Amino acid sequence: MKLKIQHCHEAIDVRKSIDIGNPFPVAGRIHAMFRIAHAAGFPADRPETARQILDQVEIDYLIFQFLSEATMADLAIQRAADPARGHVSEFQAMIQSLCPLIFLQPQWKIITNAGGMNPRTCVESVSAILSENGSPNLAIGVIFGDDLFGRLEELIAAGCSFDNINTGEPLDQLKRPIVAANAIFGGEPIAKALDDGARLVLSGLVGGESLAVGPSLHSIHGTSNNLNLIASAAVVGHLIQGGACVTCGKGTSWSDFNLTNIGYPIAEFDEDGTAVITKPPGMDGVVTRQTVVEQLLNGIGDPAHFQTPDVEVDLTTVQVTECRPNQVRVQNATGRMAPATYPVSMIYHTGFAATGEFLVWGNDCIQKAQAVAEILFARLKAAGWVFETKLVEMLGPGTSISKNNGPRGKPCEMVLRVTVQSPIREAVERFAREIPPLPLTGPTGIAPWNGKIARPPIHPVVAVWPTQVPKDAVEPIVEVRTAQEWE
Repeated sequence: MKLKIQHCHEAIDVRKSIDIGNPFPVAGRIHAMFRIAHAAGFPADRPETARQILDQVEIDYLIFQFLSEATMADLAIQRAADPARGHVSEFQAMIQSLCPLIFLQPQWKIITNAGGMNPRTCVESVSAILSENGSPNLAIGVIFGDDLFGRLEELIAAGCSFDNINTGEPLDQLKRPIVAANAIFGGEPIAKALDDGARLVLSGLVGGESLAVGPSLHSIHGTSNNLNLIASAAVVGHLIQGGACVTCGKGTSWSDFNLTNIGYPIAEFDEDGTAVITKPPGMDGVVTRQTVVEQLLNGIGDPAHFQTPDVEVDLTTVQVTECRPNQVRVQNATGRMAPATYPVSMIYHTGFAATGEFLVWGNDCIQKAQAVAEILFARLKAAGWVFETKLVEMLGPGTSISKNNGPRGKPCEMVLRVTVQSPIREAVERFAREIPPLPLTGPTGIAPWNGKIARPPIHPVVAVWPTQVPKDAVEPIVEVRTAQEWE
């Protein structure tokens, strides 16, 4: 079978599928210098996406972008409970599914920040999977050095202040225990691992945009000296790091398209910095100027000064052009020198939390829910516990949204959700003990939301202290070994 892919500039017949026993068509190279495909935007993303991409399209780089502040916080909690945890364990199943395809497209490489808080344990588990599936000699590059937790005293003594970059507060005003601190590296160590022959690059905390900058530094000669080219790669990384968000997932035009088997994004990157955002042919979803612009503006702050570890990007100069169906050209990003510091995600422990949920029904369900919450906190106060941090939500009747968009008509059922947080675990434990009796000791028409009368789980709560560290104080360490050598 022969595919015909229309590029933005012209229609070009691509090469025939590689005849190596693959029953699925593989699109060949078009005008683009290299292709970056994105297969995951968070740990619980769809596990079959990578296989769907590789079954249909020939690519050069496959990116798994797992880390956000929320994910790093979860991984910090995991590592605090068990030093062997703290990495993205879901990546193991994903790499397992890709093992049969490693030899079908011998040119493609995997880039991921699945290492999270614990890249060494992650690479050991991934290496074992690769070795068991016939790839013991596959070269794996691992990026270390972002973990600053064990170096904080040393760095502070050397003059690193770790002030909060949002509030200006000095670190010594943080009266909570720090559980993790990680510098957010850029694309250079990824490029170094690729230069050293890595087929799989696995890192700890590397910025989502930088997962695309690294391949660009490796693939296009002179990129490291061209700030606009680096900015173009950072824009591509920003667009695709959200996975299906750029192919209409979470899009405002969602009702116009089928999203059942939504395709994940592919960026066709040219040596002049021009990129075309597309998706695998035949997959659902859509790539339009609207979907691209929506993702471009997602979480950027000041568009004229979009900060990444590699470059400051002026997004106001970016041109987005819908040139053919499911092909959107992105070009003319402007780059400026990045700060002489790495962003740092510093995570600290703030206490404990628990949530109780109830199904409330009846024409007076709002009044019942209000009564249940009042009874709950009155009982807690009588037991000696008053919570400064609490949240009562009534889901369904519209009371959780603004007054201008409030309830329409009289609801007959709703969900009551009550959450508390406290630095004292004993206080949250008492809250959890008060949840099960409420359906039997409060108003009629109350039931546990999950159908079980049980105490809600108590979990630790962490928060992020955004800060920075001078780049000359932290050095990325790149090690490339075969899978069997990492085991």
